[in-house]
Amino acid sequence: MDKKQKLNLKELSKLITQGQEKFENIEFRGDIWLDRNSIINRKSPLDLNFLECEFESLYIDLKEEDSVEFVNLKTCTFGNEIIINGTQKSSISIRECQPIKKISLMNCGEGFNFKATKTKFMHAYINHCQNTGDFLMKSCGLDNFEMKRSSFLNIQIDQPISYSSNFSIIKSRVDYFKLSGGNYKELKIEYSRFLQLEIINGLSIEFFRFINVTGDNLLISGVNFSNLFTFQEITFSNSKFLMELNFKGDCDFTKQNLDGFVLSYIDFTDSKLSFKDSIITTAYFFNILWPENYLLYPNYQLLGKDKIYGTLLLRSLSEQYRQLKLLSEKSGDKLSSLKFYNHEMKTNLKVSLLDKNLDCWDILLLRTNKWFSDFGLSYVRPVIWLFSVHILIFTLFILIGYNDLVFVWPWKNFDGIGISFGQYFYLLNPLHKLPTEGNGWILVLDFFSRIINSYFIYYFIKATRKFS
Repeated sequence: MDKKQKLNLKELSKLITQGQEKFENIEFRGDIWLDRNSIINRKSPLDLNFLECEFESLYIDLKEEDSVEFVNLKTCTFGNEIIINGTQKSSISIRECQPIKKISLMNCGEGFNFKATKTKFMHAYINHCQNTGDFLMKSCGLDNFEMKRSSFLNIQIDQPISYSSNFSIIKSRVDYFKLSGGNYKELKIEYSRFLQLEIINGLSIEFFRFINVTGDNLLISGVNFSNLFTFQEITFSNSKFLMELNFKGDCDFTKQNLDGFVLSYIDFTDSKLSFKDSIITTAYFFNILWPENYLLYPNYQLLGKDKIYGTLLLRSLSEQYRQLKLLSEKSGDKLSSLKFYNHEMKTNLKVSLLDKNLDCWDILLLRTNKWFSDFGLSYVRPVIWLFSVHILIFTLFILIGYNDLVFVWPWKNFDGIGISFGQYFYLLNPLHKLPTEGNGWILVLDFFSRIINSYFIYYFIKATRKFS
């Protein structure tokens, strides 16, 4: 292996001044600065190439008048960091280099472009870069990425080769942003604007915070969210697609207007899903796997101890179920609509236990509706109540002395059993003939038995036709 040539900043500047643009297998001593002090202006643009070189730290501060079009770093080694500050009208390329502790892009301006390939970065930091061009990373390792108060025409990060613990974009503007592939512990995008935002193709994200983001077009597809998903105050004016997503843990769509959003092939099965204070009836939902038993979070069964705060949460929860019911009806999903209706009514029942301002008859109707038919969805409950209550009524008919009633006891044969049960089911029919004989109490009991039996039969018919 050839021994590396050693150069310092002064020697490098002299070689560049003499017209040398390619440097290979060189060990640079001390910090290297590429700026107007180290590069003398030339009429022809510079294209600086560093191959298999070793740097302690590299500082790049190139303005338009410095006439440096390209700085290419390939298979280089860096002891500390790379700082690119105030650079304009230049393109920086980093390819197949050894792991870099930190790269900082600060105050870069118009015409600046950055591209990295097959290189691992411990920390990438971007701050106050305005009106810049492209920021591209492909097959790079990226432990931490932080971007603040910057604007780029194009950001693409494709197929990271290692796990990223933190990725954040805050108070920035990007015309086109694409994040594809990779595993992220925390992905945070807040108070930013994008003309086109794509988060796609096999990402796995543990904590995702997407807050107060605006733009034109949004696509989030093929992503697994394993712990926390926060989606708040997101506004995109044109296409808005959430597709082929898997959620686990907390999934929070709070204070979100989902007008025009398209959600398809979404798996909420193992998530704690919430649409608190959101508008969702104007969204489009297709092929959704809802949480177990179609329950939203927090579960209404866990609320109610705090009369004020609990009531507010329950009312918000009831509104979420109501909107999901209407949304399911609009899309023709009858089963989901019935499930959400059931939870809406159960939540309202829970509210009735706390809100003393509700009418007592309304509370009674809610409770009996729940007990007797599970709000019209159970066909088993009304049948059980019908036969159970009618046993009591039939016994009262016997005790009062209904002359038209033939009841054989004890049963000595099947004919006696048949006669007794026949009379039981005869009186079960609300349309049976009026008693021809008997005291006034027989007529009163017969009147109420017809109403009660009709009440339970109605709920049975309603439940059996719930899918029609």
